Amino acid sequence: MQYHLKTLSTALAFITGVSFAAPAVAQSECNDVALLFNNFLPPNHTFWAGGFKPWADDVARVTDGRVSVTFTTASLAPPPKQWGMVTDGIADVAMQVNPMESKRLHLPNIGGLPFVGNLATARGVALWRTHEKFFASADEFKGVHLVGHFSNPGAGLIAGDMVDGIDSIDGMKFWTIGGPPADIVSAIGAVPVPAPGEEMFNMFSKGVVDGLATNWGAMKIWNAYRYTKSYVDIPGGLYAVDFSVIMNQGKWDSICASDQEAITAVSGETIARNVGLFVDQFDIETQKEVAETDIKVVKPDAAFMSALEDKLQYARDAWMAKAEARGVDGEAALAYYLEQVAELTAELSN
Repeated sequence: MQYHLKTLSTALAFITGVSFAAPAVAQSECNDVALLFNNFLPPNHTFWAGGFKPWADDVARVTDGRVSVTFTTASLAPPPKQWGMVTDGIADVAMQVNPMESKRLHLPNIGGLPFVGNLATARGVALWRTHEKFFASADEFKGVHLVGHFSNPGAGLIAGDMVDGIDSIDGMKFWTIGGPPADIVSAIGAVPVPAPGEEMFNMFSKGVVDGLATNWGAMKIWNAYRYTKSYVDIPGGLYAVDFSVIMNQGKWDSICASDQEAITAVSGETIARNVGLFVDQFDIETQKEVAETDIKVVKPDAAFMSALEDKLQYARDAWMAKAEARGVDGEAALAYYLEQVAELTAELSN
């Protein structure tokens, strides 16, 4: 499916330019609270520019500066340790890569299922809406305050060789995130090499892996064009990585009720939209740059897609089973999530 640059650009300008109205409440009882946000991303990363920085600005604005957010200049813990870092109070806020906490967090990984949708905005907003409607009562985020969810776009395969069918993937080594994404890469016959995102460039450029199982924009963010021979553009995505913004519960409790209300109004779905629109825009820009290179863009034919679908049916089945074990109506939640993704994708594609 083709997504319109003008549509996403207009939406991006609207989202980042609007001043969200804070609830009109008395502020006399409110105290000053400083939040430290751990940042392990490079300064040009779309998540930081599109999501975390605007959120920090929104928090300061809607609380009249009483609640401030500053970012670390270097990470205080490796990506898989963000939950423990926040609960221990080393930092107050962090980005949680949900598949890295797959023993604790299962329900958000509905946002990572195969063939759901290519747009980060649609996946992320749908994930937050589904969380509010179906998942919040399961309390998987007990111990932290959940600020919001967001998502990457659907992943394709960035390869240092030509990939043109299911057989050509067999035995190839692909960087991926650990947890469910690594399981998906393994299920299609490739060899997953799980590692944090900041390691993907070195692993690819030095030949540790044959490719990257991720979205278009990674080629641009990590300057991987010169190592890429083909990109397999999988309709709906091979998977996506879902993320959350989490806050130390004690720190959240130290914020007065009216400021909590104001912060909540600029979190949740707002974070999902802000991050998603930046990431989707970045993917579109990357696609245009790739068109000017010798990189072959592979659109899977019917046989290729059928093979992928057969190999990955287990992912939905496994998610449903675990949802039911957590007391969630998995069938209803999945139907709602897919409906939301489809509606949002249509909205952004017109």
